[in-house]
Amino acid sequence: MPHTSNGKIYIDKTVTPHRGIDIGGDIAVVLGRDTKDIGQLYWDKDKYGSTIAHPAVNMWSRKKPVPWSINNTRNLHPQEAHQNDWWKGIDGNFGIVAKSADTSNVLSFIDGEMNGWTYSRDALAPRVYDFEDYYQNAPNPFDSLFLQADRDAVAPGGTLTFQYQLRAGGGATADSLGIVELASGLQVGGVQKSISDLYAAFIIYKKQSGGSYTYYDWCSASETLSDLESDPAMHSVAYTVPNTLGEYKYVPVMTTVKKEQSAQAISSFITIPGTDAASFVIAENVNPYMQVDAFVVNSGTSANPNYNNTIYFYVEFFGGSNGGSFDNISLAFQTSQGVAYKTLTNVQNQGVSGALTVPANSFVRKPAGSGNVYSTPWTSQFVTLENLIRNLGGEARIYPQSGSTLASYKVPIREAAGMPGGTVTPF
Repeated sequence: MPHTSNGKIYIDKTVTPHRGIDIGGDIAVVLGRDTKDIGQLYWDKDKYGSTIAHPAVNMWSRKKPVPWSINNTRNLHPQEAHQNDWWKGIDGNFGIVAKSADTSNVLSFIDGEMNGWTYSRDALAPRVYDFEDYYQNAPNPFDSLFLQADRDAVAPGGTLTFQYQLRAGGGATADSLGIVELASGLQVGGVQKSISDLYAAFIIYKKQSGGSYTYYDWCSASETLSDLESDPAMHSVAYTVPNTLGEYKYVPVMTTVKKEQSAQAISSFITIPGTDAASFVIAENVNPYMQVDAFVVNSGTSANPNYNNTIYFYVEFFGGSNGGSFDNISLAFQTSQGVAYKTLTNVQNQGVSGALTVPANSFVRKPAGSGNVYSTPWTSQFVTLENLIRNLGGEARIYPQSGSTLASYKVPIREAAGMPGGTVTPF
């Protein structure tokens, strides 16, 4: 059979003669459609009746339908003329159109899903062989890019640290597109950009009395995405927040100019699929608080990438506006059925009793375990990664560690804090 159970279509060339790709038996099955019409698998209609690429096709697959015809001339066999890179399409953008917007309307495109990005394919020639080696389960490569502020509350004029990290490889596999190659094909203002032209950035908005948000400022990473790809450690940029109290939002984006190079606010930013706006508060007094980070390391297989994972837990302690002391803190985990899964004590000192002192406006990060990182395997009682984290008590921000091969999931995942026992004493 040309299609397999894990969502990849291929031609078995070990047999003679080779069996071709069947529209109804292969493509439609993998896409979850009930049709033998290749046109229905290529195109759909939007709410205005306009022809659009069918959403059942996963645009993150390395090989898939892409535009090749031009000026009303049909190109029926790009695979023959461009054997080594036909899947990049005639514009070199893999059929993927990024969304650029200025500071006044970036928020209007942020839906936590595609954030304005679209996918196009050949309007003149639906080609069955565009689906050779198509992979339905290709993850969003931007899940390998971690972008987040280090805290949710900060004092007026304090420092907010924006953290960013690009996992090694940028999400690229033999079957799935990665950030590095995608960014090299982005069209920004009609000009194709290189990965070395792009920086991770954050746009900051302030909440107004009526509930709307207005643009306040932006900051950017110091390294390009290509720098991050070659150095997948955690990086950060410090941002001094305003003295004005209130609620703020920040949106992770990409830009072709880093802040230090720009004499004035630039007019266009590139949204990032799968990311969402996050909030922070500028308050006169920020109380000490704790939160849990969970890192996922995956050793699954390409056929079963959602298993054989290990989750490593850390605890972060924030001293608040005036500094704080943490003592006798327990971290408890339980399953969705309320069954105790694991309880750690004195996590402020990795299992040793005694208070942990944290200075004002400072973080201390500790492995959640006795002298080492507490880890737990992904057991069969949990179906998905998200369910596993949601079923373990505590607040968790989830992002992949370098070298992991996780399937797509949204980041960060945040849950209600659940750390029973212990005391947090402000100075």
